[in-house]
Amino acid sequence: MKKQVKSSNVFGEKQKRIIAKTLINLRELNFLTQTDIAKQLHLSSSTISHYEKGLTVPPTEVVYRLAEFYNVTTDYILGKVQVRQILMKLML
Repeated sequence: MKKQVKSSNVFGEKQKRIIAKTLINLRELNFLTQTDIAKQLHLSSSTISHYEKGLTVPPTEVVYRLAEFYNVTTDYILGKVQVRQILMKLML
């Protein structure tokens, strides 16, 4: 039987910090509170807080919903796309 891997084990501490900072930046750029995001995604405020502190990594479904909500890619939330690349796309 295969052992199930928790998402928090997949990401290193650096990656967790990148995801956390990205989520904070997106929320603040949109002038929203953690409570606002929690209500929109039907999650608890403490869950959003844990994501933003890097204590837990959002599961795939939540990353997808966050990307849709903020109108960004999942790669952006996961720190796989540089801001520079996004700005270049916007200029085209």
